[in-house]
Amino acid sequence: AIVEAVNNVVRHAYHGEPGHTVEVTVTVDGGQLVLEVADEGTPMPPHGTPVLDFDPDDLANLPEGGMGLFLIHSVMDTVEYRSRDGRNILAMTHRIADAA
Repeated sequence: AIVEAVNNVVRHAYHGEPGHTVEVTVTVDGGQLVLEVADEGTPMPPHGTPVLDFDPDDLANLPEGGMGLFLIHSVMDTVEYRSRDGRNILAMTHRIADAA
């Protein structure tokens, strides 16, 4: 999920331009893994729940991109995005097994 999120920041928020900052925060809080990816690039346009819009059985015509948000939503329990005052944050949580 982090790799997809950071890749999306580089590609879409910063348009592949070098020299920009991407901040990644990883914490464990109350049985949850909390991942946050923050940037100061172009905000993400509003979107609903991502869906795959291609035929997965047609291997010859699989798209090379456009699956990142779907994958993130598929592996994380919650995904939230906010953009305010020039700062974008994608917050993702995943329940983890109790260590006890």
